[in-house]
Amino acid sequence: MPIVADMPEEFDQLLEGFREHFGSPAFEHFKRYVLGLILSENLTVEGINRIFIESGHPSNLNRFLTDAVWKQEQLNDTRLDVLKADGALSGKGCLAIDDTLSHKTGKKIEAVGILYDHSENRYVLAHNIVTAQFIEPTGPHHPVDFRLYVKKELCMEKGLEFKTKIDFAKELVEKALEHELNIEAVLFDSWFASQDFITFLASHGLHWITKLKADRTVKIRGR
Repeated sequence: MPIVADMPEEFDQLLEGFREHFGSPAFEHFKRYVLGLILSENLTVEGINRIFIESGHPSNLNRFLTDAVWKQEQLNDTRLDVLKADGALSGKGCLAIDDTLSHKTGKKIEAVGILYDHSENRYVLAHNIVTAQFIEPTGPHHPVDFRLYVKKELCMEKGLEFKTKIDFAKELVEKALEHELNIEAVLFDSWFASQDFITFLASHGLHWITKLKADRTVKIRGR
């Protein structure tokens, strides 16, 4: 297991652009958390805290993640700006929209639900996360943003606005356009190949590539 005595100078400089989003103590927790995600073999709060020689109680890092006041969306916007300033996201590329299941064991975890896992052909307890990645021709993949899908019945129970995965896919495309990414085509699987989503892409002048289900009717030039 790696042990960290001091923050690497280059790492400090890389994260300096995020300082505006935090107070001084919170910014130190932020840096430790990011470095911990890179280096720690155990990605729990306790596991990340353990790799630092000078570390407080792991509850301090846990409070930063669960109770501290910082805006996830603004932080992600800064991340994308940092990537662009470093030369990434500047050329043409494809925007891949997909969703994935993150299996869970605790039924009391926030927003967890019973969902069908097509890869395992069974229902599982999981989070369903809709993601967007920008794929450059030379190979690098850069996450753009994500949305956590919450089932309709749970939204009604918690008084939340229900959004479908198609709604989230639209939001993710709009986020990419907001950051002026040069999208050659939007890529997605057959689940997202709905008339609603395709019409939305066409309204923004975007090309798209997908795999259609065998029972779809396709019209080309009216035929």
